[in-house]
Amino acid sequence: MEPCNSHPINFDQRVSSCPACASENIQHSVFKSIAGFMSLPDVTHDKCLDCSTVFVNPRPSRFDLEQFYISQEMETKVTNEIIQSSVSRYFEAEKRLYFIENRVKPITKYLHPRAKLVDAGCGSGVFVRFMRDCGYDAIGFDLSPSSVEIGRKYLNLDDYIRLSDYQEGLSNTSTYDAITAWTVIEHLIEPTDFLRQCYQALKPKGLLLLEFPTVDSLLYEELEYAFFWVMPPYHLTLFSKSGIQKLLSRENFEILEIYPMPKNWYFSDSVARKLGISLSSIVESHPRAKEIFREIDEIFDKIALKQDKSSSIQVICRKIDRMQNAKSRSSVLF
Repeated sequence: MEPCNSHPINFDQRVSSCPACASENIQHSVFKSIAGFMSLPDVTHDKCLDCSTVFVNPRPSRFDLEQFYISQEMETKVTNEIIQSSVSRYFEAEKRLYFIENRVKPITKYLHPRAKLVDAGCGSGVFVRFMRDCGYDAIGFDLSPSSVEIGRKYLNLDDYIRLSDYQEGLSNTSTYDAITAWTVIEHLIEPTDFLRQCYQALKPKGLLLLEFPTVDSLLYEELEYAFFWVMPPYHLTLFSKSGIQKLLSRENFEILEIYPMPKNWYFSDSVARKLGISLSSIVESHPRAKEIFREIDEIFDKIALKQDKSSSIQVICRKIDRMQNAKSRSSVLF
């Protein structure tokens, strides 16, 4: 999937502080992006010197970003990607097993039977379908009409996923036992606003699950600007573990678990991007090239997991009382 260029993106909204830890100790222009999967070239990225989070700066306007996501070109690409990948996680045995082990089980051990949850940015609703199969009262919402349409058609989710942004989708106060957001927070212009909306929508001691790519990874460590998940304007913030911990604490969430995702892929793709080589052309030219690259990716994923440097992580946290959290932070400071 190539980046969408039919709607020009203006990166003109400069921020002076880190979107994760709020520090103003920023190293500017650590690198510029290169063209790749959903990535526009020459977009400037800054780095927080206190928590190591990397982020696009200047950032796009909210209007430009909305136009990017609702463009027909984007919708066509999303549709193709979902049909080929997302829905197959429910129907293909190997992908289904991986999804259950690494996305369903980590959160269900914290939930009571019949817990009510909402999946923010649910895509085609695969997670919603799995959770409903497990007996949970699960719903979801997404910005993509194609995603919602596919989920309703192929996963029988007519009444359980809807077209919405997070402001509307999380507007009901103290409603949910859990909110999940799989690869969502890295897309947001204002991740703080999203977390505050989640806080309001959760019941007391409700759970929040976030999954996102992290700069605390072997792949980023070695390849930086060629890191697969550097893909502006699709991704705006690449959080460090320290950065996400500080952000969640500031917004009154207590981390229960940080879970490394065992399969991240894209080592081969990132190396090819750095060298300016088209991986797809190699695969087309050599019948078994795809198998070779898959094996290389699996080997490096295992190495990264052993070193606790997976490219993507899952954070499970709990809503805590604001006053209690403020007192706790004060006792640490003084």
